[in-house]
This record gives sequence, structure tokens and C-alpha cells, in this order.
Amino acid sequence: MSPNKADNIVNKLYKEGKIDSNRFGFRLGEESDNTSKSELIIGGYDDELVSASDIIYYPVVNSYYWNISLKKASFGSKSLFNENSSSRQALIDSGTSLIHMPKNDF
Repeated sequence: MSPNKADNIVNKLYKEGKIDSNRFGFRLGEESDNTSKSELIIGGYDDELVSASDIIYYPVVNSYYWNISLKKASFGSKSLFNENSSSRQALIDSGTSLIHMPKNDF
């Protein structure tokens, strides 16, 4: 995400040949488990934690904010969209805990 179209650090490292893949993975450890630590893996993911068949790729529809299409969302068994809502976009951001939605959607 850059207003002047600069590469992010992962793409820069990949283009310089310092990492094998322009991907990253992160894992959030559980607070109650002192042996479970959070980690950021640049250049791929930890295949001891997840298998390639478990990863689902979604096309980016707005690369400035890393948006993907979102057809439905729920919290528990409650749908977060009105029945008449059209498809929405979701912002994928590992650096925030905020969730924004149009008020008419819930």
C-alpha cells in the first residue's frame, strides 16, 4: 500500500532475490499458552503449521488496500449482510483489529 506506487518490503526482497517467494505468513499465538508464540514468516509460510492444500487464494480487486471480494460474512450463526446486499469488498490487513462495514449491512 503506497500512494506513490512504491514496492512493499516483501516484493522488494523478492525482486532482489533475497527470498524465494513474494509471500508472507503470520501466526498469532494464544495468550494462555506460554509455548505458543506469534511469528511473521517472510518469503512463504511454515509448512509445519499449515499444508498447501489448506491455503485458499483470492484475487485482489483493489491492490492499494489489498481488497478482495466478499460475498457473505457471519458472526456465529448470524449473517452480517442484509438479504438484499450486493457483494462487498473486504480489506485484508494484518496490522489492525478494526472491522468496518456499511451500517445498512447489519
